[in-house]
Amino acid sequence: MEQESSRNQSWAAIVGAAALGAAAMFLSDPDRGRRRRALIKDKARRLRIQTGDAINVASRDLSNRMQGLRAQGRRFLSRRHEEAADDQVVTARVRERLGRTVTHPHAIKVGALQGWITLNGPVLAHEKERLLDTIRSVPGVTGIDDQLTVHERPEGVASLQGDGAWCRRVFP
Repeated sequence: MEQESSRNQSWAAIVGAAALGAAAMFLSDPDRGRRRRALIKDKARRLRIQTGDAINVASRDLSNRMQGLRAQGRRFLSRRHEEAADDQVVTARVRERLGRTVTHPHAIKVGALQGWITLNGPVLAHEKERLLDTIRSVPGVTGIDDQLTVHERPEGVASLQGDGAWCRRVFP
């Protein structure tokens, strides 16, 4: 067993020496050795730069993720212990979200009383559920009084006229 192990080590030393000799010949070739050494140097430099960039990207990503988790934790804890938000503030938050959710936000009237949001006005049928889900996620909203009038098509409803396409382009 020991004899076999020493033979393997001998062969490993021989193969290693041969590889080292071949590499030395390859790099010290008088015709192409200088170019080969320059290529190896350039590739090593590029690898070092790429590795540094990857480390920077990963550390920035980790930092941003940790910052997001801290913000979510603060929001979760403050929601449990915060007093009811001012109705004007909650109304402003809801109006801001309306502009990102529906194609005709000007058609919907928003009211708030102790965190309960009252919505009335015309809305397109395919936008209603998304609108309600979005408003439920607004900080300070405790409930929704849905008095919206649902329309399948905007024809015949003055406040739903126009394409409202800018909303869909900017906020898909």
